[in-house]
Amino acid sequence: MMKSASVAMALLGLGACATYTQDSGLGGVNDDLRARTGEVITRSELAEPALPFEGGITATDVVKSALQYNAELQASLEELNMASAAEVQAGLLINPTFEGEFVFGDETALDFDLAFNITQLLTRGRRIKVAKAELEEAKLKTTEAIVRTVAEAKRAALMLWQAERALELMQEMHTVRKAGAEIGAELKRVKNITDGQYAKLKRQAVEASLAAASAELMVYGARERLSTIAGRPLSPAASVGTDGLPPAGEGMEMGTFLGAVIEKNLILEAKRAQLRAQAARLGLAKVDVWFEHLEAAAVLEREEGEVKEGFAIGLPVPIFDWGQVRTGKAKAALKALEYQYKAMLLELSNKADAQHRYTRMLKMADGEFGSGMRQEAEEEFSFREQQMAAMQIGPLMLLDAKIQQLTTEYNALNLKGKYLDAEIISGALLSGVSLEMGAVNMPSMAAAEEGGH
Repeated sequence: MMKSASVAMALLGLGACATYTQDSGLGGVNDDLRARTGEVITRSELAEPALPFEGGITATDVVKSALQYNAELQASLEELNMASAAEVQAGLLINPTFEGEFVFGDETALDFDLAFNITQLLTRGRRIKVAKAELEEAKLKTTEAIVRTVAEAKRAALMLWQAERALELMQEMHTVRKAGAEIGAELKRVKNITDGQYAKLKRQAVEASLAAASAELMVYGARERLSTIAGRPLSPAASVGTDGLPPAGEGMEMGTFLGAVIEKNLILEAKRAQLRAQAARLGLAKVDVWFEHLEAAAVLEREEGEVKEGFAIGLPVPIFDWGQVRTGKAKAALKALEYQYKAMLLELSNKADAQHRYTRMLKMADGEFGSGMRQEAEEEFSFREQQMAAMQIGPLMLLDAKIQQLTTEYNALNLKGKYLDAEIISGALLSGVSLEMGAVNMPSMAAAEEGGH
């Protein structure tokens, strides 16, 4: 009996050596994160205060803050801890059961039974294989969430910078339109313009006021988004500069870009880990149907002074369920994952192709527009100022030239924002995540209509 118990305890000791340590997977995640983005994530406690942003901030500041204070990212690290604990648990055997019975009556009997599940020992290797694949999937998904947040933090900084600059232009446009309406009132008084022309000037001033209000709402929305991603509030005076926003990319040949995007995509890597886990589950299902409740026990019986001891094995024989349903379900799940992986690969390839073309187009447009049309608008306004000084044109024509200049500046800002956003998305693709396009959506600014006087 004692020898049998010693064997049982030795078997149980196989799974007793592993221990769980909090954040044991964080080091690997940070190594991967550093290689992809140059950043690392730090732990923060729920009670740790996040002080408001003050004064001028950069995209780099927003990224650093998100990596420390973004609550969603901190939650993802706890999910990684759950997967780490599951891996440790997979290596442990189910606790043995101890049963004792003392019977009174005509005869006195004393029974003891120490049993443990042999199935857990036989399937331990497969269960560990499943858990390791699931942990790898969890690590990849955690890294994906962090890399995505890094990219979205940059986009949030870009969005606020663009919104603040757009508001400045809209407010200046409103000032010009308001001045035009005031000049129009005086020209109407001296019968230099018609009532219809004056009404048009007043309408344009009102429309400019509404456009400025819309731009201000865009700033509020951008501030809210940045604060949410960074995990910190913004003081009223906080403002974003261009530092930390992506510079003009050097460009990468299409084939090289596509290959790098597919190789580094974290969701594809996570899907491959999921495939490995499901393949291991399929093997586990084939074993479980025959050995699901295989049990070994050490038994001690004492009855009327007679002591009996022994070793027992229980193996239920499957009669109604031979495992076709369980293995069939596992096979179908594995096949579904294979199809999903194939679909994701095609979708990612198409997105990378489109993003590469879109970014190159925007880069060319931004360069041509920024260096060409903006310069032309500035020269036009300077020329109109000279004409105004020589009394060759009236004040409304000078204001029209200013409006054209502001409109050009606004359109250039819109294009610059789209280009920088495209660079962020392209960089995110090369870091392993896929973002949606169109984060920056500025309100429209109609070009000035030609006027006289």
